[in-house]
Amino acid sequence: MSMKKIPSLGIVIVAGGSSTRFGGGSKLFADLGGVPVFIHSVRTFAPLTAPGRTVLVVPAGEMERFREALNVHAPGVDIRLVPGGAVRTGSVKNGLKALPADTEIAAIHDAARPLASEELLCELVRAVKTLHCGAIAAERMIDSVCRTLPDGTICENVPREDLWRIQTPQVFPCSEIRACYEELKDAVLTDDSAAFRACGKKVVVVENTSCNLKLTTRADLDLLRFLLAARTDD
Repeated sequence: MSMKKIPSLGIVIVAGGSSTRFGGGSKLFADLGGVPVFIHSVRTFAPLTAPGRTVLVVPAGEMERFREALNVHAPGVDIRLVPGGAVRTGSVKNGLKALPADTEIAAIHDAARPLASEELLCELVRAVKTLHCGAIAAERMIDSVCRTLPDGTICENVPREDLWRIQTPQVFPCSEIRACYEELKDAVLTDDSAAFRACGKKVVVVENTSCNLKLTTRADLDLLRFLLAARTDD
């Protein structure tokens, strides 16, 4: 069921990356339920925003390929394509700059997480509005964790009670996350909350108990296909 639009929200969907661990071809164009992987995030999140407030950041040399896929699989969706940077930091910065100037809240999401839900994003937005800070999706660490020496010898078992696996979407006051990325300039970061915290700002975790698997390897694609089929059957 579709949620109500959030007029103050802007969404940056990051569809870059080298796909080196995927083993050939762009993982975001792999077939998942009859459409390219990245289309799932577009279909899920773009309807939550007002026109002109969804940005898809793609490799500079592949903009036409992404545009053609959008025309086929998400016709009529109001989305702006912008070229990415050499690393994720630059891509996110470009995406944030492309949002309208009056955007109050910015959500940043990796297109390689196609199962993220609109309910999750709405919960994150509520947290940002209520607590006036950043909010990220995460799942509790359930595995035992250890630290090793360079030779592989275990030197310490790490308590897992306060450990989380970080996910996207990640949501922030838009002007603040923009300023953070400008302040950090060319710093290489794989996580947007790290940029926010590096500027002395607070970030809270919103526990996500639903599957939000990130596509990295071919084995992940097989699992995503299984999970999507099971979700459709329900």
